[in-house]
Amino acid sequence: MKRIVSAILSTALLLSSFAGCQANTPSSDAGTAANASGTATNGEVLNVGMMPFTVNVPAQYAYEKGWFKDAGLNVKFVMFQNGTPMNESLSAGQLDIGVAGTAAVFSMANDISTLVYESNTAGGMGLYVRKDSPIAKIKGQLQGNPDVLGSKDTVKGIKVLGSLGTVSQYVTINYAQKFGLKETDIQQVSMEFAQALQAFKTGEGDAISVPPPFSFQAEAAGAVRAISFEQASGMKMKDGILVRKSVLKDRKADVVKFIQVYEKACEALAKDKDERHTFSMKFFKDNGLVYTDEMMDDEISVRDYITKEDYEQSGYTLGDSYMLLANFFAEAGKIEKDLLPNVPKNFDASVIEEAFGVKIGTAQ
Repeated sequence: MKRIVSAILSTALLLSSFAGCQANTPSSDAGTAANASGTATNGEVLNVGMMPFTVNVPAQYAYEKGWFKDAGLNVKFVMFQNGTPMNESLSAGQLDIGVAGTAAVFSMANDISTLVYESNTAGGMGLYVRKDSPIAKIKGQLQGNPDVLGSKDTVKGIKVLGSLGTVSQYVTINYAQKFGLKETDIQQVSMEFAQALQAFKTGEGDAISVPPPFSFQAEAAGAVRAISFEQASGMKMKDGILVRKSVLKDRKADVVKFIQVYEKACEALAKDKDERHTFSMKFFKDNGLVYTDEMMDDEISVRDYITKEDYEQSGYTLGDSYMLLANFFAEAGKIEKDLLPNVPKNFDASVIEEAFGVKIGTAQ
């Protein structure tokens, strides 16, 4: 069995193992079937990993519109609460496709899956502190990032709640490093984002590093953002779609069809903000996430769906933000350095070319 990155394993120990279920209810930790599989009579089932996040909305939208069935695809969704157990299920051969977030970089590093499509920009992520935190009282200490809060003295020794092996960890470590600190100068406590937010609200920890909707909920509860992902990285993060390597080799035509349908949904939701608002509210509620209308408006304002039109723009590069994360995690010892070359090797733009007739580059 291929080596699994230590960050995945350590987090996975906290999670239940993959288990299929029949119900249309959201999962807690283990994967559960999310809405019955498509009813196309031809074609092998495509088992698709899903999460209750922005990247997954278009897939559910396309399913409910019947577009996968119309394309002759028989899809079955399996819901996870984050990308770590999804990676484990891809590794075990229990998933064919993962509609994934930043944790996808570990699956690529282990040469399990290939990135074939980027779905949306992933704004709204950041590290938050309470208003009365010493960090919140200091600003302008970082050259080039005058809006970042904190200083070397106020950041050193803080306890940050978040999920290891995700972009949450990237933001946390990079925040400390910007002040000349090491990862060992701060304490990271790994837990599910919802649990982290609840713990933070009750007084645990000094900071919380989370994506939407938890970042919006933290702000609603009075927290202030010390640093955003964009400030930490200098670029916008993107979510994407992973395909298990053997599936991409043996069933590429099905993968191309899946991407064509998924992009159709991205385009529809990008063009109709009201439809996106309404459908997303329902999707998140059905999967246990609480959004207010205001929070959903915030989400839509910072997370754009990527369509064929975006890929047609000159200079689009598949995997650039994933490469940034991969290099960072390798330097931090979360990805073994001899596995790092697997990441750019697993950026495959040929599916986009076959689906839309658009040629793009890949990050190196």
